[in-house]
Amino acid sequence: MFLLREKVSTKKQLNYLRKIKRNIFFLKDSVDVFNDIFGWIFLFNIIFGVSRSLIHLDLIVQRLNGFRNGTNNFKSTLSFLANISVVFIFWMEFVSIALICDEILKEFDTILTLVSNLVMNLLENDEVGLFFNA
Repeated sequence: MFLLREKVSTKKQLNYLRKIKRNIFFLKDSVDVFNDIFGWIFLFNIIFGVSRSLIHLDLIVQRLNGFRNGTNNFKSTLSFLANISVVFIFWMEFVSIALICDEILKEFDTILTLVSNLVMNLLENDEVGLFFNA
């Protein structure tokens, strides 16, 4: 943040910028490796959860038809409530994962905006221009 308020002119600040640049590239490589390793697992878990919740939704609809036909007993009511709770748990997990991913994207957009503002403010200095072109 201090880089946005002051012009970069000292070697210490330039070294700090180089460290930031190196860390951002390291973070990008780490995210790529993480996505290569765990991306398919996340995808298959989501597919499994959606298919499982569809199975439970089918069971809920069947139980509702049983309730309408008058076959209402404690076991079917308990099974109905269990299926509803399983569907609710699956979909709460999906929603929480989607919200977390959305927060990550928002944070990335914030970082990208800050970096672009920093670049716009610092292009006046020749050393900084050489730094970003290198």
